[in-house]
Amino acid sequence: MSPGLINAVPGRVRISLDVRGPADDAVQGVIADVVAFAERAAAAGDFSAEYRQRQTVPATRMDERIGPRSRLWRPTGEPFTTMISGAAHDTMCVADRVPTAMVFVPCRDGLSHTPVEDANPADAALGAEIMLGAIHALAQERTAA
Repeated sequence: MSPGLINAVPGRVRISLDVRGPADDAVQGVIADVVAFAERAAAAGDFSAEYRQRQTVPATRMDERIGPRSRLWRPTGEPFTTMISGAAHDTMCVADRVPTAMVFVPCRDGLSHTPVEDANPADAALGAEIMLGAIHALAQERTAA
C-alpha cells in the first residue's frame, strides 16, 4: 500500500490471496469469481485492477489404503474425524511416490502452524501410537507378501 499510512487514502494497494481446497476446479472457480469481482469493482470505481497468479499447487490426495478409514488406524479404538488440510506439508512432495496419509493432533484453541501452537502431550502420544501402529501393520503386510 502506498503511501503506507493508516490514515491516508492509498494511491496503490497490493493484495495477496491464497486460495486452497480439495478440488482444483473449485479453487479455480473461486479465483475466477474474485478476479471478476475485482474487475467489476475497478470499472465501477474508476480505478484499475490487475491479476497475476504467482503459484499454482494442485491438491494432493492421500492414500485411502492407509488413511483413517483403513483398518490400519483401528487398533487404538479412538474416535476420529477426517479432515482436509489446506496447509502445505512434506506429504505433497512424496504422495505420488509412496503411500501417504497424515495424522493431526488437536491443538489448544484450534491453533496450529503458529508459535502459540500447543498440543496436549497425551494427544501427541496417541498420534504417535496411531502412526507407529500403521507403520507396523504395513511392515507386517509387506513381510507376509
